[in-house]
Amino acid sequence: MRALITVLALTMSIVTASTAVARCRAYTNRLSYTGKLAIGEARLVTEWKSPCEGAINASAAKGRLTLLVFENGVWQKVKEGISTIVPVAPAGTYRLVVTNPYGIPSDYAVSVKYGRG
Repeated sequence: MRALITVLALTMSIVTASTAVARCRAYTNRLSYTGKLAIGEARLVTEWKSPCEGAINASAAKGRLTLLVFENGVWQKVKEGISTIVPVAPAGTYRLVVTNPYGIPSDYAVSVKYGRG
């Protein structure tokens, strides 16, 4: 009986270790996006799938960013602001949206870097 419990415990630890998501070892170069937004307009900047757990670092000039993650069939807000820094983001599918909160049309510049493998 004791041997069976030991085998089950060992099997569970192997399964747990094999299903754990790896930390990102490679990151994108800093990616840059520019464009124009009308008053109150929001636009999808980029979307990506990260196969690993890692940092996401995004910033905007003349715009407000919203970082979203796709969970349970719905886009969930992760963070919002002029910059969105997430030190440890789980593997998943992400979107970065820029919004013009100003009372005039505006040019925007967005940069982002994230884990890719």
